Amino acid sequence: MPIAYIRTVNDGEQMSSNGVIMGAERRYAPRLNIDTVEVIEIVDLDSTDTVASKGVLIDASSSGFLIHIDRRDLVNQNYRESLSLDAIIGKTLSVEIENMKLDVIGQVIRTRRIGTSIFELAIDYSEDAPQYWRECLLDLLPKSGEL
Repeated sequence: MPIAYIRTVNDGEQMSSNGVIMGAERRYAPRLNIDTVEVIEIVDLDSTDTVASKGVLIDASSSGFLIHIDRRDLVNQNYRESLSLDAIIGKTLSVEIENMKLDVIGQVIRTRRIGTSIFELAIDYSEDAPQYWRECLLDLLPKSGEL
């Protein structure tokens, strides 16, 4: 998959337990601040299990997106009781953007817990998603302050 942007590595990079570099140091494309967009039915395509019933798309770029999921919306009891979602790093997820009736598929590249009940998932688009499609999706998402 060709990359349109050069990756930069920041000082102080963090590694997750499985050795994946976390944070902005691996970002391929600049993020676009968008108004929150609700997503539903976050499904693990490898096992067809539903990871979460809903979440909120908070950030997007032409390489991927960030989703916040409340612990109460996690379907799997083990995930709800865990302090980490590192078990889904590397898994392929399907996420439905409710207002657009659009399924977006991508791979989880990192997770982190924010506070006591919110989990953040960073997802890169699947390899077969063309660059022009990714950029069109960004144009369609509501920009910060539009709604």
